[in-house]
Amino acid sequence: MATAAQVAQRQAHISALANSLSHVTVEQLAQQFGVTQETIRRDLNHLESQGMLRRIHGGAVPTQQVESNAPAAPRAVDPDMSLKQSIAQAALEFLPRPNAEIFIDAGTSAEVFAGVLARNFLGQRWSVVTNSPVVAGTVSSADIPNVNVLGGTVSGHGRAMSGELTLRNLSRLKADIAFLGTNHLGSDATLATSDPALAEVKKAMIQRSKFVVILADSSKLRAAAPVTFAHFSDIDALVTDKPLPRSLAEQFLASNTKVVLA
Repeated sequence: MATAAQVAQRQAHISALANSLSHVTVEQLAQQFGVTQETIRRDLNHLESQGMLRRIHGGAVPTQQVESNAPAAPRAVDPDMSLKQSIAQAALEFLPRPNAEIFIDAGTSAEVFAGVLARNFLGQRWSVVTNSPVVAGTVSSADIPNVNVLGGTVSGHGRAMSGELTLRNLSRLKADIAFLGTNHLGSDATLATSDPALAEVKKAMIQRSKFVVILADSSKLRAAAPVTFAHFSDIDALVTDKPLPRSLAEQFLASNTKVVLA
């Protein structure tokens, strides 16, 4: 049974997700946190009573979301949540066991991976470093013995840390493996994101890691992002949900990057 602190931590994460994504479902949250849907319903009811979100049929939305007489389609629902879950599960194959120094960056894919990592923790001597308070909270709820959040400037509605202090802290650390998300997989063999400061954090994690895994669902082939943080040759593995277009697959092959389909 979860402790009161773990319940409070999970509820804080649910509130953050609801306000970040603009809509969350009971099913998605149950999958992400590894609890029953009934547990999530109790969490949502409690959070609504505290004014942290507003319950709707099957899920929740931010309290500030404007109501209308006609039901509106939820905004910014992540249609790829189940894909991210599958990708995160498949990425576990790269974890060195039982010991590992692990970097995890910020973003939805990283947060989902953190949930999967926490549910698969069986007493291994893992050490996790992240620039995401949400990731840190998720993995620490599984009693992983050493979880560190990089200091820095808060961005992404409190979901990420970046800036000079973050980079300075990273410069003193090394990892066996890094699990990173991306906003874009480019036909020019690049990975890109939308935030220059977060791009610098990704670069630093790549440079300080022995092995780098990118978590990217197939929507990243269609998305655009302006800030390049790596080339295919900088990473060791890509975990995705669909076969890549031939030209892209050939570029990964030429870069000696392993591609895993979830």
